[in-house]
Amino acid sequence: MSSQSPQAETVHGRVEGTESRGILAFKGIPYAEAPQGRFRFQPPRPLKGWKGLHPAHRCGAVPIQPALPIFRFLNAGAARQSEDCLFLNVWTPGTEGTKRPVLVWIHGGGWRGGNKSSGVRLNSFVATGNYVGVSVGYRLSGEAIWPAQIHDCKAAIRWLRGNAKKHGMNPGKIAV
Repeated sequence: MSSQSPQAETVHGRVEGTESRGILAFKGIPYAEAPQGRFRFQPPRPLKGWKGLHPAHRCGAVPIQPALPIFRFLNAGAARQSEDCLFLNVWTPGTEGTKRPVLVWIHGGGWRGGNKSSGVRLNSFVATGNYVGVSVGYRLSGEAIWPAQIHDCKAAIRWLRGNAKKHGMNPGKIAV
């Protein structure tokens, strides 16, 4: 990315996003440690953070999910599946000044399919007003990890509250 790419500070380090038509996009921001290996079915662990500039140019990996035809429809083009899927995407008119209300989109799919980048275009919503749009990725695959999925979504909301002021968001006006 060029030196003119938008950047934002988080409590875990700086992120570099993209800009299109006046909307800043920070995609693939981790909000918790990867739930891999022995942590697969555990609540999400707090993020340790990073040094330097984290590229936030594209959505993070899609959670592992069944290869059923309906899920391929919901997840068209979602070839990158991984246990390392606890990412969120932020679209905002700006990171400074106004503290904007936040619309959080947590995708559907019955805890079995879908992903944070399918089904909705939050950048279009953000462009219609002074809002911030956020989409959240979480673990899938059914009842075996159901409590962990709820914990993932709660961890993402905690991340938003902790980073709201750094992304031009109002931590008191987060709608899920």
